[in-house]
Amino acid sequence: MVNWEDSSIIVWFPHSLTQSLHPYHEPIELDKSRLLQANLHVFPDCYVRLLNAHSNSLQVEIGYRIQLNVAESKLNQLPADWNYRIERLNPTLFITLESETADKFMCLNYMRTLHKHGFKPIGPRWDRYESGMDDKFLIYIPAIRTL
Repeated sequence: MVNWEDSSIIVWFPHSLTQSLHPYHEPIELDKSRLLQANLHVFPDCYVRLLNAHSNSLQVEIGYRIQLNVAESKLNQLPADWNYRIERLNPTLFITLESETADKFMCLNYMRTLHKHGFKPIGPRWDRYESGMDDKFLIYIPAIRTL
């Protein structure tokens, strides 16, 4: 479990990608460098939210957690042509599960884990990557305890 005890800001960038072994590497590096050039303190990991998968294409959002105390004023100055979305999160508990990029049964595994321990998802699943070249990643599921 991972508990974000404070409110957080995530900046999400949409991407249309072709399915491949490491489809997120280039967009992760591009988006992260943009945020760093804007002098935002970006936490080291990034999050991928799958929006749609069809045939060989992926529609995803790639998000970056921004340090809250410096973000508010600087976020208003980001260029509109970056096509980003800002999400503000209240403190959140995440159930995490390590997975491999080649794991075809990860959905089944994380649902079993949630139900086994009495948790209910309260939002979409995220996958946490460090570089986009990782063979392993952490599934993040925002959840509440139901027992």
